[in-house]
Amino acid sequence: MRLHWVGILLILLVGSALRIVALEQSPPGLLPDEACNSYDAYSIWHTGRDQHGVFLPTVMRALNDYRMPLFMYTQAPLVGAGGLTVFNARLTAAFWGILAMAALYRLGKEWFDRHVALASMAFLAVSPWAVPLNRMAFEVNATVPMALLTVGLFWRWRRTGQFRFLIGAILASGLGLYTYSVMSLFTVLMLSMLALASRREIRARWKHILIAGALGFLLTLPLLYNWARYPEGMSARYREIAVFRPERPIGESLQRFVYHVWYNMSPDYLFIRGDLDILQHPEGMGQLHPAQAILIPLGVIVGWRRKEWRLPFLLTVGWVVASVIPVALTEPNLPGSGHALRGLPGVVPWQLWSGVGAETIRKRSNRFKSAVWALIAGWVALSITLYFRYYFTEYPSHVAPRFSPEMRDLAIAVDHLDELYTKVYITCYSTWPYLYLLFFTRYDPHLLQADLPVRDSDLFAPVYRLGKYRVVCDIREIWDIGQGLFVVPLNDFPYEQPLRIICGPYDKPCYKILVRP
Repeated sequence: MRLHWVGILLILLVGSALRIVALEQSPPGLLPDEACNSYDAYSIWHTGRDQHGVFLPTVMRALNDYRMPLFMYTQAPLVGAGGLTVFNARLTAAFWGILAMAALYRLGKEWFDRHVALASMAFLAVSPWAVPLNRMAFEVNATVPMALLTVGLFWRWRRTGQFRFLIGAILASGLGLYTYSVMSLFTVLMLSMLALASRREIRARWKHILIAGALGFLLTLPLLYNWARYPEGMSARYREIAVFRPERPIGESLQRFVYHVWYNMSPDYLFIRGDLDILQHPEGMGQLHPAQAILIPLGVIVGWRRKEWRLPFLLTVGWVVASVIPVALTEPNLPGSGHALRGLPGVVPWQLWSGVGAETIRKRSNRFKSAVWALIAGWVALSITLYFRYYFTEYPSHVAPRFSPEMRDLAIAVDHLDELYTKVYITCYSTWPYLYLLFFTRYDPHLLQADLPVRDSDLFAPVYRLGKYRVVCDIREIWDIGQGLFVVPLNDFPYEQPLRIICGPYDKPCYKILVRP
């Protein structure tokens, strides 16, 4: 038993290290979505309001895409009290990933046994699906632990009859709705399957269900209010990526839906290439380790054959379905690819099946099966080593253009130079420049609340003004009549002497700062 606890500790340490070490270097720079989430958290910590001036929002308007807020609220203490840095912004995502490991162990122990739980936890700790996403400040990272807590606590209530576990499950599921938009359908589907599997317990403890149902309804009220108040905004992003659209024939939509289901469950996606978007999944491996292609079928067979495991096994199948359907209802980033980010809740059942398969091989005592176990363990260790060696050494340079590392230097340089100028003009060719100014200059949230940015109301509409900063697409029109600092592409105004040149990925100059007195 002591050795088992040592194993848990080692897995947590390895999983934590993979999620925390070199957070600012891999991936390099910062995505606009990360900057947006983190500054909202920073502003809420200091003023109680987001970047749009809304007090304690229950939905983040963000870039007019209306994001769920739980992740940002958990970010607030780290970026607010600890400082608005890339490390602190991403550390929240890493913490959610570590919580997911612990919650998966608990669920694996409830459904199967402690050895399966340990193996499943180990696979999640080194998952090529979960680890890269756990290193970016995306709100989706909160989905997996909240889903695990919901199912695990509900199962404890089902087994023990203790009301506190049902309340915990309802709280977890209610808060889960505020993690990421995809969780709404996933939560409904998973709770429906749990209810179907526990119909006897529900009939016997109907008073528990009534009270829990009332609590769950209260937790959904803010979400319902937001849908009633911002119907266009809340659905704008989904309308943009939806498979089923009014202008598309239903037959074509159904065909695309089936294709997307296949993409997200295909061997190519799971074991060979994974999500083709290098931003969401570093290349070189599928969403799972190759050895899991052997362990998962074995785990499925054993899970079905063991009578005491059959119901949990069926629920893991339901979990796959519940996680794939919301993803299949939306278009992927790249044709012929699954979507690792929207499908992140689906990481759980694959690890559980792998854990069952690994434990099945391990506990066989004959020499042949011991050799098979050693071979698979060595294969997994090799794939872990090669994949994360690539992730920490080569991947940062491969993905650097997507993370705009030059924007940090640009924002800091402008911040150091702009004190003498009342206006700063910045080219719109840079990616969401106002977000990087907010983040890397640690723009005073009180100042922001006193003079909110000027922007359009459309989805992902640009921001035209932030305080003294003006975002301009054709700076040549302003040059002859404007005064102040100008941030322009390198090739603009070739005869003007720059105050500073900003280099991008691979030390290639991309912007320059000019002054017009």
